[in-house]
Amino acid sequence: MSDCRLIGRYRLGTLLGAGGMGAVWRGYDELLGRDVAIKRIILDGHVPPEERAVLCARAAREARAAAMLDHSGIITVHDVVETDGEPWIVMELVEGRSLGQTVAADGPLPPERVAEIGARLLEALTAAHGQGIVHRDVKPANVLLAEDGRIVLTDFGIAALDGDPALTREGALVGSPGFIAPERLRDEPAGPASDLWSLGATLYTAVEGRAPFDGPAPLAALGATVTGEAPFPERADALAPVLLCMLEKDPAKRIGAEQAATALYQVAAGGDSGLYATPPARSPSGARPDGRGASSSSGAGLAGWLPGRSTRRGTVVAIGVIAVVTVAATVGVLLVHGHGTDHGPARPATVRVPRPVASVDPCAVLDDQQARGLLAGAVRRGDTPRTGECSWLAPKAAAMLTVYKPVVVAASFEAARDRMAIKRNELLAYVQQLRTSPFNMTYTWPYDGFPKTPMRLSETTSLTALPGVGDEAVTYTSRYAPPHDEVNVFLREGNVVLQLQWSGPRTGPAAAADGARRAGVEAARTLARLENRA
Repeated sequence: MSDCRLIGRYRLGTLLGAGGMGAVWRGYDELLGRDVAIKRIILDGHVPPEERAVLCARAAREARAAAMLDHSGIITVHDVVETDGEPWIVMELVEGRSLGQTVAADGPLPPERVAEIGARLLEALTAAHGQGIVHRDVKPANVLLAEDGRIVLTDFGIAALDGDPALTREGALVGSPGFIAPERLRDEPAGPASDLWSLGATLYTAVEGRAPFDGPAPLAALGATVTGEAPFPERADALAPVLLCMLEKDPAKRIGAEQAATALYQVAAGGDSGLYATPPARSPSGARPDGRGASSSSGAGLAGWLPGRSTRRGTVVAIGVIAVVTVAATVGVLLVHGHGTDHGPARPATVRVPRPVASVDPCAVLDDQQARGLLAGAVRRGDTPRTGECSWLAPKAAAMLTVYKPVVVAASFEAARDRMAIKRNELLAYVQQLRTSPFNMTYTWPYDGFPKTPMRLSETTSLTALPGVGDEAVTYTSRYAPPHDEVNVFLREGNVVLQLQWSGPRTGPAAAADGARRAGVEAARTLARLENRA
């Protein structure tokens, strides 16, 4: 279709796309001699004059919002022209298809590609949020995949600018069903976290080929967004936990932009997100609660969602059924999915003799020779068995390695997985509290030969997966000043959940963390021998 008429100094050409209240043409700027995209805000003939004024103001605001932003991932708006009472927005011409068109034509995209798209869109959104602009309509149709490789976010027409009055009628809902954050549907303020939710729904659609909340009618999608849970993404693989963390209904508990960006870039590079998720529980027949069977796609889903070890890139997958035990007791998601590079040989997934360990002595998990191999000059503390732990001190290094009494010795492997899931969630809440509202913690070594300078807690890292250690493991580090690291590892091997701690001066960026990981590997091997699994 071609119009060829002039809109101001711009000549219309081919219609590029239309939908909702807008249509976009290829155009030409006759003054500057360049190709442009020209968007028409289509107003119904029955729109009252006051609403026409609102829509025209919104078009002007879109131009102003985009003009404030100088980012390669955000569409550049050149001009706004009003003709016959209708606004036209003149933008840069991006050659390519939208993400929605791409998925409709080619089907779901690979998780790594979707993660790359998400990371770059998050960069663009972060730039917008830094200028006080919330997009409020992130969806596949508003994401352009340019032929030159750019990922471009467009259509700031309903963007909210700090200090700008609302340009919608009171009670009116502006956005796209299935991609509107639940807090906006609850008539709560829309902030950057709302855009993050919409981005999660967009990426979910790209990797699954369908929106997380859809239905036969827009109202069904809106209702599902508020009251339902997104089906576990079967094709997303390592991207799954990122999506589910972005789709957390409570914006206060939703993953932050910085953590989401890190996780997306890790998945885009072929790695793991470091986040956690779990698929829905399965019935004994293998069917999911929603009636669908397991995914049969090779390389997609989560190895049929079987507990144990996956062979994908030598990774280790541990899956449990989760009941989040944070303060609000909302539904949470967990997946441990690691690389298994130099973290010890992976045991075959089929080697699993059902022989749970009946009891574990912390001082039998590591012997003195193993401890000295991990920590030079280590000597066992003679008093620790009475306190339910076993510790080795290395005075010359001012370091200590401790194996604590098992957190759990469950009756079965399945029960231990569930208990580990609960423990992870307790740790998530505890670590988050340390990170956001740190205690005024100081510590002084009580041992001869160790420094007596009080150390003050200065930072706590996020809780992350520790791949290659037992069946599953998580870790976090408390950092003190003067420089000292205290690395805690919680691992599950079979039916045992165990905590160990490596504490010592910060001699390198990952010295203590590496020591704790190696200790975890040794402890898990001991437990595996006790189970007759090694």
